[in-house]
Amino acid sequence: MDCTIDDLRTNAFLDWEIPRLKCIISGLDEAIKHLKEKELPFDWYGEVNIEQELESIYGLAVLAFESYLVNVVNYFFDNTRNFKQYFQIEPAIELIIALASIKVGRNFDKKILSTFNLNVNQYPMYPIYKGISLLSKGLDRPLEKIIPILEQWRLDIIDLKYPLP
Repeated sequence: MDCTIDDLRTNAFLDWEIPRLKCIISGLDEAIKHLKEKELPFDWYGEVNIEQELESIYGLAVLAFESYLVNVVNYFFDNTRNFKQYFQIEPAIELIIALASIKVGRNFDKKILSTFNLNVNQYPMYPIYKGISLLSKGLDRPLEKIIPILEQWRLDIIDLKYPLP
């Protein structure tokens, strides 16, 4: 018995990795809350740089986001090596990949940063902090605000893999 496109699409909508990602991101958002509520109020000498502190937390988040994105592509496209074409579907996804590349010191296409008006030559730059702030629109629990972007991108990947007849 062959599966129909509808059968394949129905199965593809089950995302086993997103709950784990949400747990990781929730923990990082709690770390941000702790920083803002418990550490910053006691910074009597004004030595804590919030952008620098958030850059490190956001850096962990972009690595988790990147891992999720790569796993989605591998799941639907049999361990492809050409991830870029799938990430280019959505500029926000390209930005997340660029930010992850910055975090680990990998080369990347810097054009995506200019798309979001991020200048990596500006000091102090904190590109991961600025990029995540743009994507989350500076709201509370900023990292959780990015997960719907990833979920929508995954739906776009499903449409690409299993187009509607």
